[in-house]
Amino acid sequence: MTIFAYNKYREMSMKRFFFSILAIIAIVAPLSGQTLEQDIEKCLNDHGAIGLACVAVKDGKIIWAGEFGHKDLGGAPFSGEHNEIFRIASVSKSFGATSIMQLVEAGRMSLDDDAQKYLPFPLRHPDHPDVVITVRMLLNHTSSIAHPDYKTLDVIDPAKNPQWQDCYHDWKPGTKYKYSNLGYNLIAAIIENVSGERFDVYVKKHICDPLGMNASFNVDDLDRNLMVPIYRWSKNKERFIC
Repeated sequence: MTIFAYNKYREMSMKRFFFSILAIIAIVAPLSGQTLEQDIEKCLNDHGAIGLACVAVKDGKIIWAGEFGHKDLGGAPFSGEHNEIFRIASVSKSFGATSIMQLVEAGRMSLDDDAQKYLPFPLRHPDHPDVVITVRMLLNHTSSIAHPDYKTLDVIDPAKNPQWQDCYHDWKPGTKYKYSNLGYNLIAAIIENVSGERFDVYVKKHICDPLGMNASFNVDDLDRNLMVPIYRWSKNKERFIC
């Protein structure tokens, strides 16, 4: 069972909610004596989520799909056509990794290339300048790159940020694991350099369109009537807000 989209969490991170759902489906459902749908509904209610969409894939084919809860706070129902569009946040890292592997398979780069080869600035740990930070390290979050701010790559560019050293953890690249959003922004920049295409354009052209996916990094490309609203839980107001 693989969940491809989810929506609205309450006082817990998206990742924890995501993996909680996976755990319940994979472990509890076979033992509960209830139907799969009943177990998903229980998980949805237990975690205070508004809506959830999930799909089961076997041998490369969709064998089951369903939506649970509501599409928005107003109680709007899902269409039943399995065509609603969710914002998937960091699940988009899968598209970055897939893009890199396509370029590797095409012989245009290697996972063990020095990542700074494809960037307009040096990429070296201030305490370990002789250690090469590879593309592979960026992909598997072992690069030692932190993410104090990842809205722009300028934050890690020594020529543009005097505090660029703050973008690194205090350990040697390749020796530990630490999740890094900034690392995957660098992955996107590498994809653009190697492919000659803007990241969002590359993903749509080489992944989404060939798979027939109604997906895009640009919200204006999508049918707003199919999009599920995004909310966050406000602890102060004790309710969901946009």
